[in-house]
Amino acid sequence: MKIYIINLDSQTVRLKFQESQLGNLGLIFQRIVPFRIVDENDPVYEQHYATWQRELNSAEVSCFLSHAECWQKILESREPALILEDDAYLASDLIEVLNEVKILNGIDYLNLEARWPHQKKLVAKTPSFMLNTGCVYRLFQGRSGAAGYILWPKGAAKLLNNIESNGIGLVDKYINESYYLTSYTFEPSPIIQIDQCELYGFEAPITVKTSIPKPPTK
Repeated sequence: MKIYIINLDSQTVRLKFQESQLGNLGLIFQRIVPFRIVDENDPVYEQHYATWQRELNSAEVSCFLSHAECWQKILESREPALILEDDAYLASDLIEVLNEVKILNGIDYLNLEARWPHQKKLVAKTPSFMLNTGCVYRLFQGRSGAAGYILWPKGAAKLLNNIESNGIGLVDKYINESYYLTSYTFEPSPIIQIDQCELYGFEAPITVKTSIPKPPTK
């Protein structure tokens, strides 16, 4: 399965960590460099900043378009792929998880990320697929979190078509509200964001700080 990691040029420490982490797991990835928006007069920014529930800042637009680039690659390849942000911390059995889930059918989107303890997921009572590495449950709500997920070509097509119709947004919230996706979640989650390590009893391998400012700037 192909793996795409979204990584800014400025985030060299994160890239080095991901190279080490995936190398140790025997995984190869393709780096996706986010689209660079120079300023708020950039035509790409002007096209997209006002299509969400609130105005987006340039970093949020860039982040979304980076994920959309991965979606396009998945659509063109006609194969599912794992999309990671560069602050993803991976379980040691991730390669086994990928090998098991890549052959599953009828899935648009598979969430692999554990969320903050107070962020709940609404899932089916019984798993749809029982695998050696875990279980795959139908996911109805709680898809937020874009640090680690698998997208199938059919799901990529749905997301890209929705951009054409409704514009872009905050990528995690956007996916969370995409009820047209046939979505599932994997338990136990094999991915967390590094800034959540302490909450789950892990020592963070590197120090991370968000590169996306909270308030919109336009």
